Amino acid sequence: HKVNVTMLEEAINRARKKYPNLYPIGGYPLTYDSVYKWFEVIMIDPYHPAIRSDPEIRLPDPLLRRVEKKLKRE
Repeated sequence: HKVNVTMLEEAINRARKKYPNLYPIGGYPLTYDSVYKWFEVIMIDPYHPAIRSDPEIRLPDPLLRRVEKKLKRE
């Protein structure tokens, strides 16, 4: 992995690359052995109505604007 990136950040970046339609809200280490470390990354779908209407989930403004713009086009 890259020099100045933690393993958790690398896991989040890999998940973001694999699932580009989801937004990561965090992650944590699951377990490790002598060779590997496993992380769990929590991701949400910003276009889902339940996520958009939930007041506890705070999405960044640029992401909210992009979601609203795309939903208005449909």
